[in-house]
Amino acid sequence: MESYDAWSLEPEYTNLHLTDRVKALGQQGIHAHGFISSGIGTIQSLGVFITGLPFARVLVNYQPIVREGVPTASAKIFKRLGYRTRFFYGGFLSWQRVGQFCREQGFDEVYGGDQMRTGSAHNEWGVDDEELFRFVLQHTGPEPTFNLIMSTSYHPPYSVDVEKKGFDPTVIKSNPIGTDLSPHQLRVLGHLWYSDKCVGDFVAEGERQLERPLFAITGDHYSRKQYVSARPTHTLFESLAVPLVIYGPKALEKVQPPEVLAGSHLDILPTFIN
Repeated sequence: MESYDAWSLEPEYTNLHLTDRVKALGQQGIHAHGFISSGIGTIQSLGVFITGLPFARVLVNYQPIVREGVPTASAKIFKRLGYRTRFFYGGFLSWQRVGQFCREQGFDEVYGGDQMRTGSAHNEWGVDDEELFRFVLQHTGPEPTFNLIMSTSYHPPYSVDVEKKGFDPTVIKSNPIGTDLSPHQLRVLGHLWYSDKCVGDFVAEGERQLERPLFAITGDHYSRKQYVSARPTHTLFESLAVPLVIYGPKALEKVQPPEVLAGSHLDILPTFIN
């Protein structure tokens, strides 16, 4: 999820109601609290998911040697396990050559916002999250698939009419830590609320449509838009952590996670594969 970091899931921010849907999924599934991103930006984190390689301050999507494909690529591994591999991005596939990069690493299907935007709500960064998730479900059937999905709405220019979608800014303004927020800051946080709503709706509909789905929800990088704080200064956790929520009652039926979980993006795919 674009810019979806962990601070808003913490108990002291519950009354802001920005991330109620993902928080509920974490309570019903698995929530890894001590979790960080593997990169400092979107493409760095995506590179980890796509190649299975740790980020070492080298943009692997531009390296000629990587264009032949790497053996650790997630798509290649899941294909060997019998899954059709697919990548969905709400933005443009030309961004950071992400479309070609995914094809080089073995994805069977690669979709971008330009394929989703006919008659849909969008801006220069991509289609609205609800359109992205609707497209994914429309193109998902009974065949086993591994789907890597990247959202875009919690990113400038913040053009979704979030109040029309149900966001109530007075909920934040009535909280002591939100009284001084500007209209722009409220609009930005409204897009966090909107992204949370969209992914929550996606999981609910996917669970209804699909036989045994398993979802992993995380953010691409650490906090950049925390305009509120329950303390004088942000903690290191608030500034660096991203969430990991794994949900799927049928798939997780016999899974007993340890009481304390910690990890990074690099650990998600090996966990799923095992």
